[in-house]
Formats: sequence, C-alpha cells, structure tokens
Amino acid sequence: MASSALLKLLICLLSISYINGSSVISYKFTPNNHPEIEKCVREAMEELMDDTCLIFEEANSNHSHLTFTNSGHCTWQKANNIIHLGVSCIDPTTCKNIITTALSTDTPYPISSRALNIQFNCSDKCTIVCENGGIVNNGCQCECRYGFSGDNCAELRNANKFTDSRCGIQDEEAGTISLSTYPQHAAKPSTYCQWLIKAPNAGDTIQFEFVEIDLDNENTLPNDKCTDSLTVFGSTIEDKIPCNEEKSTFIGKQFKSTADWVLIELRTTPFAEDNKGIYLKYNTIKKQLPSNFKIAHDQITSSTTSTASLLALTPILSILTFMLV
Repeated sequence: MASSALLKLLICLLSISYINGSSVISYKFTPNNHPEIEKCVREAMEELMDDTCLIFEEANSNHSHLTFTNSGHCTWQKANNIIHLGVSCIDPTTCKNIITTALSTDTPYPISSRALNIQFNCSDKCTIVCENGGIVNNGCQCECRYGFSGDNCAELRNANKFTDSRCGIQDEEAGTISLSTYPQHAAKPSTYCQWLIKAPNAGDTIQFEFVEIDLDNENTLPNDKCTDSLTVFGSTIEDKIPCNEEKSTFIGKQFKSTADWVLIELRTTPFAEDNKGIYLKYNTIKKQLPSNFKIAHDQITSSTTSTASLLALTPILSILTFMLV
C-alpha cells in the first residue's frame, strides 16, 4: 500500500516540468476530436495562462500528460485523469472549470486561477482572493461590494455601528437570525443591524426562509411599503422587502444565495411602532457540480479512446488524493 502510494507520488512529481518559474502542463487531444471541443479547450487554456504562471504545452511523446477526448458528456475521469468533453455540454465556463478541477482546484473560475497561483507558487501573478462578491481589479486589489471592507472584503464595514449583540457574521452550517430581544419588541430608539451568513466552503450556497417579518408600516411616505428598511444582498431577492400586507409573499418561501454568502440589513426608525423585527432560518447547501459536468472515480469508456490510456498529469495537491487510494 505504502509503496504503491509512493510510486504514484513519483509519477505525479515527474509529470510537472518547470521553465523560468512556470509550471508546464503537458496535454494531448485524442484523434478525431470535434473542432468546437478543441477550440473551447484552447481558449480556456489561454485564459488560464494569462491569469497564472502555468504553461499548457501539447505533448510530443508518451510521457504523462493530460488527455482530452471527444465523448457525449463532460466528465473528468479521476481514474486516469482523462477529460471527456461533448459538444452538447461545453461552454467557456465549463472548459475552464473542468481543467482547473483536474488540476486539483475545487473552486469555480475565476477564483480557481488565484488558487492555482498559490498552488503552483506563481509569485509574479495575482494570488488575492476576494470574498463576499468582491472583484479583483487590475492592480490585484479587491474592490468590495456594499457593506464589506478589508483586503479580501471579509469584514463588515459598519460593524462598529450595530445596535444589537446578535448582529454580525453567522458561519454555522445552519441556524436562525433575529434580534436579541425577539420575540419581544425591539429596543428603542432605533435599530441598525447586518447579518452576514457565510457558507463554510467556496461554491456552497445558502438557503433561507423568513418565518416572521414584523416591521413598522404605519405613517409611511407615499408609495413606500415600509417605515423600516429590510434589504437582502447576494440572493435571488432583488428589491427591499415590504412590511405591509405584501410581506406575505416572502414569508415561508425558500430563497437562495447566488454565492457562498448572503447579507441581510435591518434598519428601524426611531418613531416606529413597537415591532419584533425578523425571524429567519437558514441552512447551507453543499457545492454541486453543474448539471453538464461530472467527476468519474472509476474508468469509463469513450467513443474515441480506451480506458487503458496513460496516467495523466496530477499536480501537487492531487498527492493527497493518491495517498488515500
């Protein structure tokens, strides 16, 4: 068992070559690949080479390499690291994600390019990873979304202004959200609170449900639906949540985040009537591969290549996978 794992480790190390600080990834296309497949793969490689220090180089020998083959599905075959692609399931995002997955990066593109830079020690490339919807600018710095700050956008910008002890970051896989006074009336004169629900892993999403929305809607301005303000960022909810009779369309309904976080902001006015605030429950949904992308742990047969193909490149982090086999 130990000798087998060591052999696999040596094969893995030998399959990576280094030129001027860059890691060279050898690859091959099997014969008769569809032109659209080769186009998608080559364009994905070009983007990855722009973002990282990796160099993808077509193999000219039988040495270990990454193999792309024409199939009726998009699957990474872990047994021998063959990437199966089909015209019906490819698109630019899928091609990049399936390549980075084969390189042992389980985060989606473009975050995966930052992870590859760290993995392959690309010191001259950008390695910063922005959280909570932040975007990397041309200067390799994070531009944060509303409500966030810090080098990686991991901090709540206005945390020092929160008026309730339960405001802040919620990083449990499941839980509830409410003010500390709930189910009693909220404290006066006013409330300002943000809850950041953060999933444990990149690629996970959050499902949440409002159980109760008890906010003030008395004496509102014309066309307003709430004296108080309840807003959700980073989810399928696009507008402020009403607290008049229209709130019934939100209570008891399941909503999802668009990434691994969701930010909920509550503001109450000092002249609002006695109200309890909100009560919300949430849970984490573990990362799922796109419906057009699978990972096969056993050998599978392609229409253009046999399962006896050579062991392909498995970079450094794949060693952990090998050691567990």
